[in-house]
Amino acid sequence: GCVFPVTNRAADVKRVLEDIARRLNIRFMYGKRVETIEKQAAGFVTTAGKERISSSCVIIATGGMSWSFTGSTGDGYVFAEAFGHRVFRPVAALVPLITEQDWPGKLQGVGIAKVRLSGVVGGRKIISTGPLMFTGDGIGGPVSQDFSREIADELASGENVGCCIDMMPDADEVALDRLIVDECAKQSRKELAGVLATFLPRKMSIFLCDRIKPTGQVLVSQFAKADRAKLVTLIKSLPLTIKAARPIEEATVTRGGVDTGEIDDKTMESKICEGLFFAGEVIDADGPCGGYNLQICWSTGSLAGKMAAEKIKK
Repeated sequence: GCVFPVTNRAADVKRVLEDIARRLNIRFMYGKRVETIEKQAAGFVTTAGKERISSSCVIIATGGMSWSFTGSTGDGYVFAEAFGHRVFRPVAALVPLITEQDWPGKLQGVGIAKVRLSGVVGGRKIISTGPLMFTGDGIGGPVSQDFSREIADELASGENVGCCIDMMPDADEVALDRLIVDECAKQSRKELAGVLATFLPRKMSIFLCDRIKPTGQVLVSQFAKADRAKLVTLIKSLPLTIKAARPIEEATVTRGGVDTGEIDDKTMESKICEGLFFAGEVIDADGPCGGYNLQICWSTGSLAGKMAAEKIKK
């Protein structure tokens, strides 16, 4: 369901958009920070340095507060509030997570192709499935980013969130136990970590074995049934406590923004100020990983542009 340019080059998408804008005589003004937007009888006056730009309509499409090096520093929220709009607190979403435990740092760089991350927040069960990567201070990867979106408000309020990692979500406890038994039978002279490395990264296998018997290496021939039960539990529900998200500057998207209830969803025009439109991440709308947030930007941007142009014609 994804669409890519034939060349697979993002620069070509940018070039096409710039070519279209040029043909439409659209003027880009670089290096001019917008300081104020004022509503007047004839429309709006936007101030940017020494420039004063008069217009019938204004579209605020300044982004959120994530990736601030691109210029998305939260200015749009200030402009929206100046026109009386409600702005929900911006917080980091789709972002790596920081854990209370320090053991993920010992597995930094270790990735697992598919895990299920689950937890309960405010009576709500949250489940994310996908690739996981251990980082220096916690967890990252798509599964972590999707999970972060669901707990963004709790983390921003200083709450800790407990969760469990299921490292083999496609096998239940019985099937996993049988898999371990079968692999041990095939490789009966090996250390247990070597056997587990058949279906988990080796560093993770060693870590799990250390959790079962911290005193030394675990040999398959000495692997008791009780220890196997512990191993299955660890693989299926490794506990973890999330204490914070990485800074919003590192987030893929910003959760929060201009209240959607104050925006006409058929035109993207403000319900409070005629001629004022909104598009993109400045709005309180966000989705999971997979291009949904880009789609929100393209769709709201296209609609706001068309409706603002029609309003000017009328």
